[in-house]
Amino acid sequence: MSDEFSDHGESSRLDALHSYDILDTPSEVDFDEITNLAAAICNTPIALVSFVDKNRQWFKSVKGLDLRQTARSMSFCTVAIQNPKQILQVENTHQDDRFKSNPLVTGDPKIGFYAGMSIVDESGHALGTVCVIDTIERKLTADQEMALRILSKQIAEKLTLRKRVKQLEVARQESKTFEQGLLRTEKYLRNVINQAPTAIVIFSGSQMIIDSVNPLMLTLLNKDEGIKGKAFLEVLSNPEDQEVWEILREIYRTGQPMLKKDQAVSKRGTGKSEIAYYDYIYTPIVENNAVVGIINMATEVTDRVINSVQYKENEAKLLETNGHLWELNNALSASELTLKNLYRDLGVKEARLQYILDSLGEGVGITDEKGNIVYTNRRNQEIFQVNKDDMLKLSNTSVIWGNKRLNGTPLPDDEHPVTITLKTGETVRNFEFLVRDSNGTSIYLSMNTSPIKNDRGEVTGAIASFSDISERILLHQRLTESRESLQMALASANLGTWYINADTLEFLPSDRLKELFGFYADDEMPYEAAIEQIVDSHRTRVTELVNAAIESGEPYDLEYPIIGFHDKKLRWVHATGRLYAFEGEEKKSHFSGTIADITSRKMDEQRRNDLIAMVSHELRTPLTSLSGYLQILTGKIKRGQNDTALELGTKAQNQVDKMIGMVKGFLDVARSGEGKIYLDTTRFDMSDLIQSVQSEMSSTVIGHSLLFSPVEKVTVEADFAKIEQVIVNFIGNSIKYARNNSPINISCFRKSNSVVVEVKDEGVGVSERDQRYIFDRFYRAENSQVQLKSGFGIGLYICKEIIIRHGGEIGVSSELGRGSTFWFSLPLTSENQKYE
Repeated sequence: MSDEFSDHGESSRLDALHSYDILDTPSEVDFDEITNLAAAICNTPIALVSFVDKNRQWFKSVKGLDLRQTARSMSFCTVAIQNPKQILQVENTHQDDRFKSNPLVTGDPKIGFYAGMSIVDESGHALGTVCVIDTIERKLTADQEMALRILSKQIAEKLTLRKRVKQLEVARQESKTFEQGLLRTEKYLRNVINQAPTAIVIFSGSQMIIDSVNPLMLTLLNKDEGIKGKAFLEVLSNPEDQEVWEILREIYRTGQPMLKKDQAVSKRGTGKSEIAYYDYIYTPIVENNAVVGIINMATEVTDRVINSVQYKENEAKLLETNGHLWELNNALSASELTLKNLYRDLGVKEARLQYILDSLGEGVGITDEKGNIVYTNRRNQEIFQVNKDDMLKLSNTSVIWGNKRLNGTPLPDDEHPVTITLKTGETVRNFEFLVRDSNGTSIYLSMNTSPIKNDRGEVTGAIASFSDISERILLHQRLTESRESLQMALASANLGTWYINADTLEFLPSDRLKELFGFYADDEMPYEAAIEQIVDSHRTRVTELVNAAIESGEPYDLEYPIIGFHDKKLRWVHATGRLYAFEGEEKKSHFSGTIADITSRKMDEQRRNDLIAMVSHELRTPLTSLSGYLQILTGKIKRGQNDTALELGTKAQNQVDKMIGMVKGFLDVARSGEGKIYLDTTRFDMSDLIQSVQSEMSSTVIGHSLLFSPVEKVTVEADFAKIEQVIVNFIGNSIKYARNNSPINISCFRKSNSVVVEVKDEGVGVSERDQRYIFDRFYRAENSQVQLKSGFGIGLYICKEIIIRHGGEIGVSSELGRGSTFWFSLPLTSENQKYE
């Protein structure tokens, strides 16, 4: 099986598949529900969610197979994903050149039918398929094809959601890391400023907004922390402050630092006049070559000014201190820049997170601890047809949503999944309920909710993700309605139904089945009791067929008589059934079917057979005597050489022979119903039989050309006379219904381990409808040309019974107006069989 992807396209597809981290993951209920739904909708025993890897196809969810992966070389799904927009449907794998030699077709699981729809992600990559498989030929309906498309789309959306949730978690962790780093940096800077051995104040912007000020500077300014966030002139308006304002403006304009030494300052708020001396260092804060703020540090040098000697002694220390201050200033500038960058990066991450959430195929909403909506992504707004601003005015229990349970009753606020999460702090998964959008359209949702907690573990809100499952719910409702219609049909047909556990033989009969077997509705009716009611002559055969059907999975179809348990009435029933095989603990394999009462039909057939047998027997005796008399009469006429009398006697003898043949046919019909067609089996060569037919028919047929093809010597074990009877009947029908002077071709040839005989004519032909019933007893084709011909509709029926008794097959292929080919096959003797 070829793989037609280009190297580049396949590499891109494999990269996309691996990005979802889905391969070799455990089973998940969500995916198993999809395979169960696909199998139920398409009525197949096998359903898969398959992903096509480089050298294998791996099954995320498997129903009906004990496999998790196969080689890609035998993968049907590889062919399916080559045309991802179309469903690949192989109605009969044994007739499809692409798959008929596939090991999965020739061996287990013996795939006879396959239908798969590609799982295509948002980038257009076909990752795999959701597919259904059966062992028999079949064809999906339009509804089943639509269901496969919907399920493949849901799987793609689930994969996208998994990927987006993972990306969201990574972004959340990155954001948390940045936030923690930001907090640590801010805390560090505040500690540095607060614990610095000098007074420090940081201004930002042209208005010199006080961003940060340490306790030493607040003492120097005689202010409290209330000045933070205010402009310089708003809190410092004394005349001496005006000079400082001009200095700040100059530094902001030029970007040049400034040092003011030995500045005298009147200490304020001390109750007495005191002069102190400070060195002021003004350093600009520069970002992107522009001044964005100024750091002002004030170091008291009163002692230095008062005592120059002490000043000189401490000069080295002061210089050292100033050096540290310069380093601190540089560190503060670098930290400020880092802080700005963190804020910028945080904004980028927030935008990225918003993009990811808006790209999700599911709606996402976040509420506060009261259930008020504080965030909504784009898909949320699309589902409810509500814009963002209006959405943020609502809560999860707002009347506009019309929250209802799936049965249509109102959903109490306490039962809403968001409310449950806010109250309990627990996660709620796959909660399904009914809502309506702003236009009043009903929508079925499946919602997952998780709590948002602070550092103390308190619930501060909830996050909800949800998807529109209206299509799936409505599809499920239609499936339920179909099942109910089936039950109504069974009731209308007055059929009994039954169920047998294939492992335990637990037997569950319907009330109608109990009635047919003569039990009361409230009686226990185990499997053994049901078998016991079957008439002795058929019990063993029924038991064998039931066991064979359970072991092989072949359909079960049988007619047999039963004796009622209570009423002792003899009834004939027609039973049909099949094995439904499942794997896993949730579903058990079972054997189920129906039983119909056919007693009336069987009694009619018996009465008809009895009448035929009686009439045939009564006619046979006088006809035999009459035939003897005619033979004697014909002999005497021959000796008297009376040609006219001889001709009349011969015609009379022919008519008697025909009547004897008809009586014999009626007797065969009666015997076939009782299984009493006797075979005188011998070993003979089919070429001898065809030569015998040719000798007999060629001398008596007028108006048609009998063309016998050469026959190779082939030995069979059969009743020579009865097989000859079948061929003569085929030729007789062709003569009866073919045009005058048209050829009739008779051929006999070996085919595999059988010998086949065909009789082909150019007659009126047989319609498709009549072909299904033409071998039934007393059936005559609904054709005006056929109805004009004499006959009782028993010849082909007798032919079928003869061939079946020989273990062969019989059939017809025909087209109206263009003739027919009637054929039968017989098994060869062992020495003539060829083994491949």
